[in-house]
Amino acid sequence: MKLFLLALAAVLVMALGIVAIAETDDVWLVVLCVAAVAALGAGVAFDLTRAAGVEDVIAPKGRAIVVCTEPMTAEQVRELVGPATSIMVVAPERPDYIHARRVEAETVAALRNAGIRAAGHVGDRHPELAIEDALALFPAASVVVIARGAEASVYHEHVDFDAIRERTGAEVRVLEILGA
Repeated sequence: MKLFLLALAAVLVMALGIVAIAETDDVWLVVLCVAAVAALGAGVAFDLTRAAGVEDVIAPKGRAIVVCTEPMTAEQVRELVGPATSIMVVAPERPDYIHARRVEAETVAALRNAGIRAAGHVGDRHPELAIEDALALFPAASVVVIARGAEASVYHEHVDFDAIRERTGAEVRVLEILGA
């Protein structure tokens, strides 16, 4: 909304400047209009860079993201994640949204019932996008991917862990657990 208002202000300043110049033939109005539109453009550009996440985001201490495709108990999450005080559960949309939503809801409920601050998110079916989206929503220093069976190879093949660390500062670990 703010970007829309800034763009609208730039258009109105330009229109006002054109009318004023046409009525008065004063050259200084051209300079004033150009300066006003440039200032509004700089405001729009600054807001866009902020919205695009160009600024560094520092993850608050105690946060972790857990990526899982099956429901987990609070004890399982605590054992695998460690001493996190706030956890974002991400269930990638694999094999489908309904399954992912159930995994996310059950795991978040288990964590909350155990007194852990938890939120959930159904992630993209592409593993790297699911992790990056979660980090954008919930900056964290640690991401733990709970992989069952063949899932581990999917994460190792399709996720560039070094690139994620470079872009976000988060360490991503894939923990393979037995069972389907």
